This record gives sequence, C-alpha cells and structure tokens, in this order.
Amino acid sequence: TPVSPMAGGGGGGARYGVESVCSEDDCASEARSHCSSASEVTNATEDVGGETTDEHANQEDVEDKLKDFIESTLDKSVKIRLAALEGLRSALSRKNLYDFLTERRVTLTDSLERCLKKGKGEEQALAAVVATLLVVQLGANSEGEECFRTLQPVLTSILVNASASVHSRQSCATALAMCCYIS
Repeated sequence: TPVSPMAGGGGGGARYGVESVCSEDDCASEARSHCSSASEVTNATEDVGGETTDEHANQEDVEDKLKDFIESTLDKSVKIRLAALEGLRSALSRKNLYDFLTERRVTLTDSLERCLKKGKGEEQALAAVVATLLVVQLGANSEGEECFRTLQPVLTSILVNASASVHSRQSCATALAMCCYIS
C-alpha cells in the first residue's frame, strides 16, 4: 500500500513508490476524455474564428452604411439630411470608429459644416451633436483639434445668433464646451 512520507512512519525523508490504481479500462476512458476535451477546445477556437469573420463582415456593413450617411448629409432634401445625421449620431454613439473616421474626417467635417451653415433648427442641433461625437471619437490629438478648429467658428456664430432656435443654440453650446474640454 502507498505510504505518505507525512504519515509519520520512520525513514525521515525516504521516498515511497505509489502503485497505480488505474486499470487499463479506466486509463483508456480517461484518455478518451482528454481527447474529447481537446476536441471541444478546437471547436471553440473554430467558433471564435467564425465570429471574427462575422465581425469583419459586420464591420464592413457598418462602414458602408456610414459612407452612405456621410454622402446623404449633402442631399437636397432636409428629411434625408436629418435621417443621415441621425444615423451618424447613432453609430458614433455606439461604436468606436476611430480608424474609419480618421480616413474621412475632412469629408465629414465639411459635411457637418455645411449642415450647420445651411440648415435650420433641428438640422443644426443634430449636426452639432454629431460634431461633438466626431471630436470625441477622434480624441485629443491633431485630428480632433483640426476638426474642432474648422467647426468652432460656425458653432460660435449659431450660438450668438439670437434668431437661431433655442434647441440649435443649446446644442452648439454643448458642442463647443465638449470640444474645448477634449482639445
């Protein structure tokens, strides 16, 4: 029988052999269990790889929609511009899109500037919110500061314009405050 060195019997540090209590059937069963576990790990890894492919496809879909939204901010129809701004607001609020936005920051900034200058009321308010989210996403670096420097004069002019709607002035004030804080 196996005896533990800690059991207190003689030998002070002598090593004792341990007999295997595993029959051939038990050992084979345990080996199959280990193989099964390895198979599960492989399947889990494959599932993660599949999710990565799905995520990549999903990311491309999101980017395509964002490109459409950016283009639609230049549309003649106010309804289409508002829908595009709302789509941009929603996307920028939910997902980190730094790389996508860095590549298109000038185009998006120009589109927002146009919406702020030419738009009225709700469009200006929504464009100010999107401008804030853009600067937040770009961060406190040269890209974010450049975007803010471009939009700051327009946001300020709407803020001090007494004939502009209260909602658009409020959104511009918030945008200026947030962008100043970040930059």
